[in-house]
Amino acid sequence: MANETLKLLAAHAPRGESGVRLVGEQMYVTLTLRQPSGALGSPLYLEARADKYSVSVSEQADRRRYPAFCIDRHIMSDGSFCLAYREDVNIDVSSPETARAWWAALIKFLMLQEEVELRGAWPEEQQMDHGSNGADLQLRSEAAATPFGPTLENAIRAGTYEVGVIARGQQTHLTLFLDNRIALRCIQGGRLLGNERDCLCGSGKSLLACGSHAAAAKLLLTLLGERAQYKRAFYASMARSGATCCGRLATCGLRSAIQRTGTRRL
Repeated sequence: MANETLKLLAAHAPRGESGVRLVGEQMYVTLTLRQPSGALGSPLYLEARADKYSVSVSEQADRRRYPAFCIDRHIMSDGSFCLAYREDVNIDVSSPETARAWWAALIKFLMLQEEVELRGAWPEEQQMDHGSNGADLQLRSEAAATPFGPTLENAIRAGTYEVGVIARGQQTHLTLFLDNRIALRCIQGGRLLGNERDCLCGSGKSLLACGSHAAAAKLLLTLLGERAQYKRAFYASMARSGATCCGRLATCGLRSAIQRTGTRRL
């Protein structure tokens, strides 16, 4: 008999464009997404299991449209969807309200998968970094951009920046690039380089002359450097563990790590 959590989800499934069957301890779902044009897409075939209030959902193995595993598409090694791809929380299903929230999160996740099929990339602003410390570093770096205003905040959140990390002797030099231009430079754990640069807040003042923004800029770049190094190490660890790249993204942290480490599992 299906457990109470799955029964609750089945009772609050979206009407009209979904079909739900409860079989034993599983819920089988046929879900048709409505495209931005208003047309209905091809059906997706999903299955879900519940452990108390926590629900795991994936595609049915013999009817997949998406990769069986792709960390950058938030599809885990067991094929399950990581619905907490942006917020560092899980949706526990314990009431009609949380059941409806779960369905809304699932549909949003699937719509993003459809976007990835077209663009070849997951939207950076719609995800948290992977790994045990990834989300913390991301949230701290996004918060560190706040003193400089919405333009920089949005760039950090959307991932439209690059960080260069170069070892020079005993020092690590960090460089922030915005619009392919150097915006900040510092020595990791040390001083800013080029304090005469215009402040990132847009005031027209130099960093040193713009209140506390020199210290804020150093903190921001330090966190972005730590974030970049952590992401590189995370993907390298996955490559060494034998993880396989699905090959369906235009750029992929795992594929780059596999190529760097010479493991060649593509």
